[in-house]
Amino acid sequence: MNSKPLIKALGTILMVCYPFAIYYVIKNEYSFSIILGILFVAILIGYFLNRQKLLFCFGFLILSIAFILRDIAYVKAYPVIMNCSVATLFAISLLKKPFVQVIGENMKGKLSEKGIVYAKKATYAWVIFMYALTGISCITVFLSTEIWALFNGLISYILIGLMFAAEFVVRRKVLKNDS
Repeated sequence: MNSKPLIKALGTILMVCYPFAIYYVIKNEYSFSIILGILFVAILIGYFLNRQKLLFCFGFLILSIAFILRDIAYVKAYPVIMNCSVATLFAISLLKKPFVQVIGENMKGKLSEKGIVYAKKATYAWVIFMYALTGISCITVFLSTEIWALFNGLISYILIGLMFAAEFVVRRKVLKNDS
């Protein structure tokens, strides 16, 4: 039995729960060490799920700064760094082969010229969307823990889901007659 899908699903659930775990620990005035432990686990899960060394390094940098300065704002900055890292990865992909094109080719094989043009535009849309999400997440770091947890633990995931849905609908419409 292949346990990779189960591990990925569990990791995704734990990553989604990160803001709520931090909220719970802060509101119940648990020690800062527990908060740092939760961040450390989130960083490890993110690394083992995605194998992205850049994301791991950013996460570890945040953990180190939070540990040294004992400042909760750095723990709350984790979603900001993750969103910004994803946006940057999408943006960098535009220099070579757009990330949406890579995903499309992995799923469907070689894309048509129309598909390649669409993939580049879709990648631009994801870059803009993820940087906007980064900006909002950054603002929530300085707001109440309740607002931070609500946005980063629920609203941002709903927005990402809506973006996926919108991109799917647009792709179907644009590539309707494409083989």
